[in-house]
Amino acid sequence: MGDGGLLTKLAFHVASPALLFTTLAQADLSVIFSDRRPHGAGPADGPLTLIGNMSVPAVPLPLRGAERAPVVLAVTLKSVVQPLVAYALAAGVFGLRGALLLDVVVTSALPAAQNLFTYASSYRVGEVLAREAILLSTVLAVPVLVVAAVLG
Repeated sequence: MGDGGLLTKLAFHVASPALLFTTLAQADLSVIFSDRRPHGAGPADGPLTLIGNMSVPAVPLPLRGAERAPVVLAVTLKSVVQPLVAYALAAGVFGLRGALLLDVVVTSALPAAQNLFTYASSYRVGEVLAREAILLSTVLAVPVLVVAAVLG
């Protein structure tokens, strides 16, 4: 951390657990539980089955239908605007530089999480928007992360 100011130290201690949580939240737990989970495992069976069943049907072709504008807006906000705002806040407000700044920008540039689709399908609201935003933000994450790494 070096001789950073109070805001830099605060940002580091706030960002570190957030980075760990983000990494764990995006882990593919289906690989871990696929062969070890007994059927009818009680209260955990429902959520684990829901997550496992969503992986394949959640990825059809994007940008079809009437929800094109909301999908483009959501993906632009997630893949472009959010990393730029994260950079501006981390560098300008918290004074982060180097690896810490890159950590913040990379974390913000990661694709939309699968839990968006879980909520959308559970409540039957915005399923197409969630599905397509997740797919497109995942595809766009690679070039955005490359640009962040090159500029960082």
